[in-house]
Amino acid sequence: EWLGIKDSLNKTLETYSFGMKKKIQLAIMASSGTTLILADEIFNGLDFDINYYNVSITIAAEETLAHQEIITNSVTIYALIEGRALLSLEQEGYKLTIVPVIDASAYRIFGSTNPYGFYSEITSSGNFEFEVPYNNIWHIYFQALPEDRYFFKVAAMRQ
Repeated sequence: EWLGIKDSLNKTLETYSFGMKKKIQLAIMASSGTTLILADEIFNGLDFDINYYNVSITIAAEETLAHQEIITNSVTIYALIEGRALLSLEQEGYKLTIVPVIDASAYRIFGSTNPYGFYSEITSSGNFEFEVPYNNIWHIYFQALPEDRYFFKVAAMRQ
């Protein structure tokens, strides 16, 4: 209902406009129950002619370079920029020292048991050191990880 597609639910998908199909994609993403959604070109062809409430959208870093004007007072947009980090072994776990990203408001850590597999967010499984200037050092205990062999990715958040 919040996307304005309720009146079109009885139509076949082929009759939908490009913008309507985008709204359906948003509805599916919003109802998926995930805590993080990475989307590519999410605003192309989408009309903002109604009010949207409680929507969280993450845009790929390359999308932030596109020239698109977004006017809203109810959507918070974060850009995730892939970062680099130095991995160190400590006595009880791993330490990730993230190379600071200019204007980053926070960092997110993703992990996987397969370097080519799906990476899920594991930021809350570890702890950041808040005494350091950029809040860019993150620790995780070995027992917090499902396997001995683990791979990490880092993303900086810009708001």
